[in-house]
Amino acid sequence: MRISIFKKYTVSFSFIFLFILGGCSQGISQEEYDTLQNNNQLLQEKLDNVLVSGTCSGYLVATVRGFSQDYISDEADKMVIVTEFQSKPFMLTLSEEQLKTLEIGKNYVFNIENKDITLISNEFAKQTNNIQHFILQYQLKIASVSSAIEAQSGLDGSTLSCTPKQ
Repeated sequence: MRISIFKKYTVSFSFIFLFILGGCSQGISQEEYDTLQNNNQLLQEKLDNVLVSGTCSGYLVATVRGFSQDYISDEADKMVIVTEFQSKPFMLTLSEEQLKTLEIGKNYVFNIENKDITLISNEFAKQTNNIQHFILQYQLKIASVSSAIEAQSGLDGSTLSCTPKQ
Protein backbone atom coordinates (compact mmCIF):
# COMPACT_ATOMS: atom_id res chain seq x y z
CA MET A 1 0.00 0.00 0.00
CA ARG A 2 2.82 2.37 0.72
CA ILE A 3 4.22 1.90 -2.75
CA SER A 4 0.96 2.89 -4.42
CA ILE A 5 0.69 6.10 -2.34
CA PHE A 6 4.29 6.90 -3.26
CA LYS A 7 3.53 6.35 -6.97
CA LYS A 8 0.40 8.48 -6.66
CA TYR A 9 2.39 11.42 -5.24
CA THR A 10 5.17 10.95 -7.76
CA VAL A 11 2.72 11.13 -10.66
CA SER A 12 1.02 14.21 -9.13
CA PHE A 13 4.35 16.01 -8.64
CA SER A 14 5.40 15.12 -12.18
CA PHE A 15 2.26 16.69 -13.65
CA ILE A 16 2.69 19.83 -11.52
CA PHE A 17 6.34 20.10 -12.54
CA LEU A 18 5.45 19.72 -16.25
CA PHE A 19 2.73 22.34 -15.91
CA ILE A 20 5.17 24.80 -14.32
CA LEU A 21 7.80 24.15 -16.99
CA GLY A 22 5.22 24.64 -19.72
CA GLY A 23 4.29 28.04 -18.28
CA CYS A 24 7.92 29.16 -18.06
CA SER A 25 8.73 28.47 -21.68
CA GLN A 26 6.27 30.99 -23.09
CA GLY A 27 8.93 33.65 -23.84
CA ILE A 28 8.23 37.33 -24.48
CA SER A 29 6.26 38.99 -27.24
CA GLN A 30 7.88 40.87 -30.12
CA GLU A 31 6.54 44.13 -28.69
CA GLU A 32 8.22 43.50 -25.32
CA TYR A 33 11.45 42.56 -27.10
CA ASP A 34 11.40 45.78 -29.17
CA THR A 35 10.76 47.86 -26.03
CA LEU A 36 13.70 46.23 -24.25
CA GLN A 37 15.90 46.78 -27.30
CA ASN A 38 14.99 50.51 -27.42
CA ASN A 39 15.61 50.90 -23.68
CA ASN A 40 19.00 49.24 -24.05
CA GLN A 41 19.94 51.63 -26.86
CA LEU A 42 18.87 54.69 -24.81
CA LEU A 43 20.91 53.52 -21.82
CA GLN A 44 23.95 52.95 -24.06
CA GLU A 45 23.65 56.51 -25.41
CA LYS A 46 23.50 57.86 -21.85
CA LEU A 47 26.57 55.84 -20.91
CA ASP A 48 28.46 57.24 -23.90
CA ASN A 49 27.71 60.76 -22.62
CA VAL A 50 28.89 59.92 -19.10
CA LEU A 51 32.49 59.12 -20.07
CA VAL A 52 34.43 62.15 -21.25
CA SER A 53 37.96 62.43 -22.65
CA GLY A 54 40.12 65.25 -21.41
CA THR A 55 43.54 66.40 -20.31
CA CYS A 56 44.86 66.68 -16.76
CA SER A 57 47.62 69.09 -15.83
CA GLY A 58 48.77 71.05 -12.83
CA TYR A 59 51.20 71.03 -9.97
CA LEU A 60 51.57 69.94 -6.39
CA VAL A 61 53.32 71.90 -3.64
CA ALA A 62 54.65 69.60 -0.94
CA THR A 63 57.32 69.20 1.70
CA VAL A 64 59.81 66.35 1.31
CA ARG A 65 59.71 64.12 4.41
CA GLY A 66 61.91 61.22 3.29
CA PHE A 67 62.89 58.78 0.56
CA SER A 68 61.99 55.16 -0.11
CA GLN A 69 62.78 52.47 -2.61
CA ASP A 70 60.18 51.59 -5.26
CA TYR A 71 59.42 47.96 -4.49
CA ILE A 72 56.80 47.60 -7.22
CA SER A 73 58.72 48.31 -10.42
CA ASP A 74 62.12 47.11 -11.52
CA GLU A 75 63.01 50.52 -12.91
CA ALA A 76 65.60 52.83 -11.38
CA ASP A 77 62.86 55.20 -10.16
CA LYS A 78 62.65 55.83 -6.44
CA MET A 79 59.92 57.11 -4.18
CA VAL A 80 59.84 60.36 -2.26
CA ILE A 81 57.62 60.75 0.80
CA VAL A 82 55.90 64.13 0.80
CA THR A 83 53.16 66.02 2.64
CA GLU A 84 50.94 68.76 1.37
CA PHE A 85 50.08 71.60 3.75
CA GLN A 86 48.50 70.04 6.88
CA SER A 87 47.93 66.65 5.27
CA LYS A 88 49.10 63.10 5.78
CA PRO A 89 52.19 61.77 3.97
CA PHE A 90 52.04 60.02 0.60
CA MET A 91 54.56 58.87 -1.99
CA LEU A 92 55.49 60.10 -5.44
CA THR A 93 57.60 58.29 -8.01
CA LEU A 94 60.49 60.37 -9.35
CA SER A 95 63.43 59.80 -11.62
CA GLU A 96 66.99 59.57 -10.28
CA GLU A 97 67.76 63.05 -11.66
CA GLN A 98 64.74 64.60 -9.94
CA LEU A 99 65.60 62.93 -6.64
CA LYS A 100 69.13 64.36 -6.64
CA THR A 101 67.75 67.91 -6.39
CA LEU A 102 65.61 67.28 -3.27
CA GLU A 103 66.38 67.85 0.41
CA ILE A 104 64.37 66.61 3.36
CA GLY A 105 62.34 69.36 5.06
CA LYS A 106 62.16 71.72 2.06
CA ASN A 107 59.10 72.69 0.01
CA TYR A 108 59.00 71.92 -3.72
CA VAL A 109 56.67 72.37 -6.65
CA PHE A 110 56.07 69.05 -8.42
CA ASN A 111 54.78 69.83 -11.92
CA ILE A 112 52.51 67.13 -13.27
CA GLU A 113 52.97 66.01 -16.86
CA ASN A 114 49.94 66.69 -19.07
CA LYS A 115 48.06 63.47 -19.67
CA ASP A 116 45.00 62.54 -21.70
CA ILE A 117 42.53 60.56 -19.59
CA THR A 118 38.92 59.41 -19.64
CA LEU A 119 36.81 60.53 -16.72
CA ILE A 120 33.22 60.38 -15.65
CA SER A 121 31.74 63.72 -16.73
CA ASN A 122 30.94 64.91 -13.20
CA GLU A 123 34.63 64.45 -12.23
CA PHE A 124 35.52 67.17 -14.73
CA ALA A 125 32.90 69.42 -13.16
CA LYS A 126 34.13 68.82 -9.58
CA GLN A 127 37.85 69.47 -10.13
CA THR A 128 39.35 67.40 -7.40
CA ASN A 129 40.82 68.60 -4.15
CA ASN A 130 42.49 65.23 -3.68
CA ILE A 131 45.45 65.43 -6.03
CA GLN A 132 47.03 62.37 -4.40
CA HIS A 133 44.04 60.30 -5.48
CA PHE A 134 44.23 61.52 -9.09
CA ILE A 135 47.99 60.96 -9.32
CA LEU A 136 47.56 57.37 -8.18
CA GLN A 137 44.35 56.55 -10.06
CA TYR A 138 45.40 57.96 -13.43
CA GLN A 139 49.13 57.28 -13.05
CA LEU A 140 50.08 60.91 -13.54
CA LYS A 141 53.83 61.50 -13.72
CA ILE A 142 55.93 64.29 -12.29
CA ALA A 143 57.44 66.21 -15.23
CA SER A 144 59.69 68.53 -13.24
CA VAL A 145 60.56 69.67 -9.73
CA SER A 146 61.50 73.17 -8.55
CA SER A 147 61.89 74.96 -5.22
CA ALA A 148 58.68 76.49 -3.88
CA ILE A 149 58.45 80.11 -2.81
CA GLU A 150 56.53 81.25 0.28
CA ALA A 151 53.47 82.36 -1.74
CA GLN A 152 53.03 78.84 -3.15
CA SER A 153 52.66 77.23 0.27
CA GLY A 154 49.42 76.82 2.19
CA LEU A 155 45.92 75.67 1.37
CA ASP A 156 45.93 76.96 -2.20
CA GLY A 157 49.38 75.60 -3.00
CA SER A 158 48.35 72.73 -5.26
CA THR A 159 46.27 72.80 -8.40
CA LEU A 160 45.12 70.04 -10.68
CA SER A 161 42.85 70.82 -13.58
CA CYS A 162 41.18 68.37 -15.88
CA THR A 163 39.61 69.94 -18.94
CA PRO A 164 37.35 68.06 -21.38
CA LYS A 165 38.37 67.86 -25.01
CA GLN A 166 36.07 69.62 -27.42
